[in-house]
Amino acid sequence: MNIRKLFFGVLASVFLTTPAFAQETTSAIRGVVTDSSGAVVSGAEISVVHEPSGSVSSQVTNEQGVFLARNLRVGGPYLVTGESGAKYGAVDSIFLELSETERVRLVLSAAESVEEIVVVGQAVNAGGLITGPRSTLSASQIGDIASVNRDLKDAVATQPFVNVYSISFNSDDTESISIAGTNARYSAFSVDGIGQSDDFGLEYGGYPGVKSPLSLDSVEQVSVSVVDYDVRDSGSTAGVINVVTKSGTNELSGSAYGFTTSDSWVGDEIDGQELTVGEFEEDTKGFTLGGPILEDKLFFFVNYDKFEKSEPGIWGASGSGALREVDGVTVADADRIIAIANDVYGYDAGSASGGVNSLLDEDSLIKLDWNINDSHRATYTRQTSENNDVREYGGSNTVLALTSGNYIKTTDLSADSFQVFSDWNDKLSTTFRYGDRLVETSQASVGGDDFMRAIVELGEGNRGPQVLV
Repeated sequence: MNIRKLFFGVLASVFLTTPAFAQETTSAIRGVVTDSSGAVVSGAEISVVHEPSGSVSSQVTNEQGVFLARNLRVGGPYLVTGESGAKYGAVDSIFLELSETERVRLVLSAAESVEEIVVVGQAVNAGGLITGPRSTLSASQIGDIASVNRDLKDAVATQPFVNVYSISFNSDDTESISIAGTNARYSAFSVDGIGQSDDFGLEYGGYPGVKSPLSLDSVEQVSVSVVDYDVRDSGSTAGVINVVTKSGTNELSGSAYGFTTSDSWVGDEIDGQELTVGEFEEDTKGFTLGGPILEDKLFFFVNYDKFEKSEPGIWGASGSGALREVDGVTVADADRIIAIANDVYGYDAGSASGGVNSLLDEDSLIKLDWNINDSHRATYTRQTSENNDVREYGGSNTVLALTSGNYIKTTDLSADSFQVFSDWNDKLSTTFRYGDRLVETSQASVGGDDFMRAIVELGEGNRGPQVLV
């Protein structure tokens, strides 16, 4: 199955309006400039500098002494400086949250009287600016959250209106996310403005594949909001998870990481009561690298993440030692059936022990940021995610699926996001966004699709095991 989505749009914001788009990928700073006596200063020249990258947004205050810098990178720190004649002022250490507008008050004084930079902040009056509960987590906050699965769900689960819970389907255990008490399929998930929800409705976790399509190490900020009445929250009637990925800066930096766990690292009892965990093994490895291509002008960030998991199948014939055994179908019964399939039909029906369930997930991200000039900025993101999941067909107390009946589910995602942020004048800003996404998913039998899938089922009465193909 294939699905392809194309998104093209131009968004315009009028001076002194506040961006609050659910799939917004930028932030803003709104400031009021006064002199030391408290009188507003019009016509003051304002410079908003993203210090890690050197990106500059130049503004001029209006008659009310107000300026609004839009289409800014999330995070920071930012330095805001103002100048009017011989008067000067600055505010530093400003960090911006996704889709939010930071309010600052800038006081200009005679240059010779300025001895230190004073940070003055003002709380945002949220009334009328947002349409429902929203919270934002930064990369540093995400890094402080304990995440055994290294999944974005562990981060958003810290929010009071989000619930992450485990569910089982056949032999698979997965985590589903509920926002405001609704099913995961009613929520939207986007990365750098490109929707990446489960369009087919085949996954319980809300992602296109069995795992998140991006690594936690590539997330700069993530916002979670409960959808209320904003028509811009398209594709969702419950909640929106909006992710902005990291960008390179003037400083070359990177990381390499690896994680491993297995049943040997898990306890086998609680308060004296024994637990059956089952064998499993998980390994994660990856790296990040970001920095300048041209200082203050062009930047890159890359991330690669590989996850591998293997565990024995759950269902097996009686006497096989599997976690769950099918009474009435012995290993000897299954072996006779396997031998007949091989000798008579030349078909490998697999084994009766449940086999091995495995998962391979590879995610990659490449992002380029270009400071065209003080009024225009562009970003390009290339993202891929490949899932290869071997799943057990399942069983019951009367049905045993041989390992040839297990299936391989693959999901390949590729997404491209291109955005141009422009400040044309003091009253008009635009965002041009082009998005292209391709999701391919397929399912194949472990034993091949050209002959049969062997299932052993107990017959009624005393007929014993039967083979269904």
